[in-house]
Amino acid sequence: MTLETVSLIANAIQIGLMIVFGLWIKHFVGQQINSKDASIQSLESVIKSKDAEISRLEKDTSPNVAAKYQQVKAFADEMAQNAIDLEKRLQAVESERKTLDTSVQKQVLTTRQDIMKQITGSFSKRFEEMMSQQKPFYGGQDLLNLLSEIIRDIQQLTDSLTPKKSDSVKP
Repeated sequence: MTLETVSLIANAIQIGLMIVFGLWIKHFVGQQINSKDASIQSLESVIKSKDAEISRLEKDTSPNVAAKYQQVKAFADEMAQNAIDLEKRLQAVESERKTLDTSVQKQVLTTRQDIMKQITGSFSKRFEEMMSQQKPFYGGQDLLNLLSEIIRDIQQLTDSLTPKKSDSVKP
């Protein structure tokens, strides 16, 4: 194949590609124009609906507005009365809750005191047991063992004081 033949083939390929690209550009531009036309039509329909709404609002007369105002005012008065009634009920419930809170706080304090007494007793008992054993005190490991036993005792105590689902009060 000679250089002239290769040049002729390359020129033909270029021309073919330019034709295909030109057709693609024409198709792309056509789609853009169609899209623009659709957007214009949709915006025109929105404008028409807004014009219709404006004309409807212009036809409303003052008696209709006054009647609507009276309805809104009556509804607002009713809601204000409901709010006042709810506020009174809330205050009554709040005062009852405060009364219950003080009795519950007393029970919690008593329970905490009992727990602290039991924890202190358990710690003292375990420490005395450890010290009464005639074996040497190795410091960290023995202290960790003592603390783990105390933690286990505390866990058992809190488990016994925690109400179970069957003990809970049903509404």
